[in-house]
Amino acid sequence: MSKLLDIHAVVELVPVSRVAIWRWVKAGRFPAPLKVGNLTFWRTSDIEAFIAAPAPSPAAVAGPDPVVNRWAVMLAG
Repeated sequence: MSKLLDIHAVVELVPVSRVAIWRWVKAGRFPAPLKVGNLTFWRTSDIEAFIAAPAPSPAAVAGPDPVVNRWAVMLAG
């Protein structure tokens, strides 16, 4: 079983804000969290897979979402 991470641990691994994480979840660009009672967690394996995935192409991130564009630049750099 994969270790579970809360939002604070996730933002340490993925250097964007908590708001960006939730925006990505809503847009389907980030792994969906698990709910345990009132708490929200992500599987470590899901976050590691997200980090290891190839950076999206510039055409895929073109658009009005500056958070996504910034993440693509960070991954490419």
